[in-house]
Amino acid sequence: MDEADVQEILTTRSVTRLREIDYVVLRDQLPRNLAGDAAFGRVLFAHAHGRLPGDPSLFNDMLYEMKANGELYNPLRQFISDKELGKEFVAARVGREHTVPTLAVLHTRAAAAAYSFTSECVVKPTHMSGHVAFVHAGEQVDWASHEWWWDINYYLMGREANYAHLRPKIIVEPVLFDDPNVGDVKIFCWRGEPRIVQINLDRRTDHRIGFFDRDWSPLRFWYTSYPTPDGDVPRPRMLTKALEIAHELSRDLEFLRVDTYLSDSEVVVGELTNCPGNACERFSPEGGERMASEQLFA
Repeated sequence: MDEADVQEILTTRSVTRLREIDYVVLRDQLPRNLAGDAAFGRVLFAHAHGRLPGDPSLFNDMLYEMKANGELYNPLRQFISDKELGKEFVAARVGREHTVPTLAVLHTRAAAAAYSFTSECVVKPTHMSGHVAFVHAGEQVDWASHEWWWDINYYLMGREANYAHLRPKIIVEPVLFDDPNVGDVKIFCWRGEPRIVQINLDRRTDHRIGFFDRDWSPLRFWYTSYPTPDGDVPRPRMLTKALEIAHELSRDLEFLRVDTYLSDSEVVVGELTNCPGNACERFSPEGGERMASEQLFA
């Protein structure tokens, strides 16, 4: 695919035309540069939302613009996307006690095959997002099922450039708070200010997601692809501390989502997310994205 093809994608105003393009095939043909990232993101956006990006007042459009203008190539964003290196950023800003302990970092297939899991733990690739294996004490990971972790270029999968230069590694972490189904709280920050709090409940059994403001008042929108919690959700005891930590970690970036795990006495940062849902997460009800955007950008 040459430059003229890329420019055609970037300038077409036909949503139907963009949605006719097979984006899985397209991503392997596009040049691995900013123009290619923007073109792929534009097609992906049209498939997800049935419209073109370009409204700066909307959340997903803001995320798309980060992909299209080179912001995801920001070295800080690349650094914090690595699950090993991101902990160093968190430790430097708010203290190592707010990081997930590291049991091991496995740099090669041989090191992974030789590693003995002596306690219940969590295994993740450091160069991707959303992939995890849970291991019981004395068991071994079925590495054959996760062999692809070593070979995948996560940047090429979704053209999120913050993953472009990350090297494949596997990180081993303990189960937090002795609870393999621990809930997590994700804090959307705009210009250093926490604006939206997302709570994930029962991720491994009956995954539900709810949204609240920083005062824990329910917000009347939700992700289309996830059910909402049943009944009232108690305010996490450590939410105030989590909001303070989110402010410190996000203050150098226009947008950042700070993903935390909370117990009754601790706040642990699990991940720092630059582009949630790759700018493709849909909101409900009708007008839900507008409500979320007004809450974030207020």
